[in-house]
Amino acid sequence: MESLGILPNQEVFFRVSLDQPITDIEALANYLKRRIIVLFAGALAETLSARHDTQNRGVNHSKAFEIFHSPFLGAVQDNARVSEALIVLRNVQSRTPCSAQEVDLEITEIGNRMWTRAISLVEKFEDVIVGVADRLTQDLQVVDPVWSQTIGASLSEEDLAGIPILQMLPLLDP
Repeated sequence: MESLGILPNQEVFFRVSLDQPITDIEALANYLKRRIIVLFAGALAETLSARHDTQNRGVNHSKAFEIFHSPFLGAVQDNARVSEALIVLRNVQSRTPCSAQEVDLEITEIGNRMWTRAISLVEKFEDVIVGVADRLTQDLQVVDPVWSQTIGASLSEEDLAGIPILQMLPLLDP
């Protein structure tokens, strides 16, 4: 996993690679669900407080919603990716013809389920998320010295393997 942060908008990009081939419709649906959850989790995790702030634990739901939907808070591309993934997921899971309104309702229901699942996972693994974020910010460096607006850091596979709590995380169903 590699990330690059761009200031002043604090946009963060991750490069993710598939670890398994997608061989059937169920595998595709599970991949799409995981991808949607990860994209939602990014906005949700941005609302978590620092490790030392024990008074404000958990996700700030309204702030996360604002981050995810605002064109000015860095998640515009994630929102577009989720919208596309939800359409594909709905069509993979439900092949029965229906009206455009029914399709929109199904997509909204799937999105709401994935948002709720992402909230539960981010809150369940809050300490891990905040710990890895703290570790990543320790390595931030100016990437573009000319403009001094681009900072970046990356964690290699070896770096991730060196974070013991990550090794204890279970593989979860979407």
